[in-house]
Amino acid sequence: MGEVIKLQPKDLSGADALKHIRALMKANSKCVIFWPHANRKAKARSITQRQMLTCLEKGVVTEGPYLDAYGNWKLNITRMAAGQEITCVVIIEWSVRIFVHTAFPGRG
Repeated sequence: MGEVIKLQPKDLSGADALKHIRALMKANSKCVIFWPHANRKAKARSITQRQMLTCLEKGVVTEGPYLDAYGNWKLNITRMAAGQEITCVVIIEWSVRIFVHTAFPGRG
């Protein structure tokens, strides 16, 4: 994959966001944090944490990235996981961790 970039860039493409997320996950297997909201919504929608991780590892950007109100990059990543299309809304706390804000099923 790539090396974890230490400083948050001013501009970020979807491809570069995915590279950073995957490099961070490879460097630190515990960097993905599932917000309580994400866990509640995922459970209600029959989406597992494994499916959400697969989405981060192999999905494509379907919205964003854009800077949120706190200055963190936020994006949606979508992937087929365990026979179900899911989208994860992800926030990158640059070079530290990745927050999964929520997850929801796709239309397929």
